[in-house]
Amino acid sequence: MTEPQPPQYPQYPQYPQYPPPPAPGGGYPGGYPPPPPQPYSGYSPPPVGPKNGLGIASLVVAIIALISVVGGVVLGVVAVILGFLGWQRARRGEATNAGVAIAGLVVVLALVAASPAAATRYVSPNGGATDCAAATPCSITRAMAVAGSGEEIIVAQGDYQVKAAASSNACTGGSASEVGCLGSSDS
Repeated sequence: MTEPQPPQYPQYPQYPQYPPPPAPGGGYPGGYPPPPPQPYSGYSPPPVGPKNGLGIASLVVAIIALISVVGGVVLGVVAVILGFLGWQRARRGEATNAGVAIAGLVVVLALVAASPAAATRYVSPNGGATDCAAATPCSITRAMAVAGSGEEIIVAQGDYQVKAAASSNACTGGSASEVGCLGSSDS
């Protein structure tokens, strides 16, 4: 006996083989452009320069506060804040101008030291104290004798008995009637 033959299957037509798809990013006309190149890996960004702006700003604002008539106190406070922040930044190594920040603080301290320590003198009609404080007012002649240039004399309401005429050099800043000087002839 002969061996059985395997069954014969019909032959199907052969189709042509298609080429494999192209690599991503190119090949087809009208396709997407290739991706941008990646940054260099392993390299650190370029070093950043020192941040010296706060120290410089402190010194500049302190100098402006020193020569400014209006806003000197506000600018002085701003200069102290900027100087302190600049000094801290220099201590952390982020800035190289600790000396400039400290110079701004020193200028503000000079501004505070140079500002006149103007006192306010308090006067009452029957005041007899010698310190001319608000709690213990003095006489008007005593207040005028001890008051310095730029100091203020607060006069309480009442009738005053003046025993000695004030000197003419105590009346500065305008006419005698404007500043309330005693012993003046234009009252």
